[in-house]
Amino acid sequence: MGWSADEFVAAGASQKERGARADEFLAVLKTIWTEDPVEFHGKYFAVPRSIIGAKPVQKPHPPIYLAAYAPAALKRAASLANGWMPVGIPLSGMAAMIAQMRQMAKDAGRDP
Repeated sequence: MGWSADEFVAAGASQKERGARADEFLAVLKTIWTEDPVEFHGKYFAVPRSIIGAKPVQKPHPPIYLAAYAPAALKRAASLANGWMPVGIPLSGMAAMIAQMRQMAKDAGRDP
């Protein structure tokens, strides 16, 4: 998703929309991995009706792991990902984040 303002300027992308772009990109990946033919039309990404192969061996798709620190990113991981990769967080800080992730997963109807 990126964090550096310079990267967003270079790519011509809005840093403020990175969360929405990430949500949609995950939807695109899941569509590509699980449907045939594939077709996706969103705000940021479009895949015209296509046959895309080979499909992943893992079903329904490969596991998705996200690093997340901000509340919105934690919510994304809790609701859309299969796992969380907390890198560079002191153990003392992880306890509260893990509790947040568990609650967010429950709120999203998922088993934490």
